[in-house]
Amino acid sequence: MLKKKKKFIYYKNNLIIIKKIYYNSYYNKLEFFSKFGKLYYLFSKQVKLKLYKKKKYIKIEKLNKKWQSLLNLYYILIKNCIFSITGGYFIKIILKGRGYSIYISKKKKILEFKLGYSHIIKIYLSNNIILKKINKLKFLIYSLYYEDLKNFSYFIKNYKKINIYKGKGLFFDKEKIILKEGKKKY
Repeated sequence: MLKKKKKFIYYKNNLIIIKKIYYNSYYNKLEFFSKFGKLYYLFSKQVKLKLYKKKKYIKIEKLNKKWQSLLNLYYILIKNCIFSITGGYFIKIILKGRGYSIYISKKKKILEFKLGYSHIIKIYLSNNIILKKINKLKFLIYSLYYEDLKNFSYFIKNYKKINIYKGKGLFFDKEKIILKEGKKKY
């Protein structure tokens, strides 16, 4: 049974069929190319990959018995690489609170926060991450690498913890928070 995913990714009997992929057998490295950039994944020496029929699909050929349990993990890693190279990942972050604001400098790749502290928080961005300011309290973080995006977004979020009584702080876009009630006066 052939299933279609994301316009050019197909799955059939442990095969992944894609269009732009290159395999370097010396380094045991898969390379993916698209208009968004280049991405590669290095496999361990115990894993042997093979490209078939003019680089149209890829199959994991040899695995030691010890590594056989990791077969699904390798397919998920390859699928994540393909998904990220076709469009990438993004997270929307919202600031809630009085006096909170952000500033993004394009040249030096610096993100500056005003979070109610006595000082401005400056964060230097890596080359893998792109920021876009939507308004004074909302911005998008974009990256081809899912792990870098998650690490960076949680790193930012830890600067201002969520106040569970007032609902102030840094939030992800669709994050739900249950506010606690304060003390009641009788």
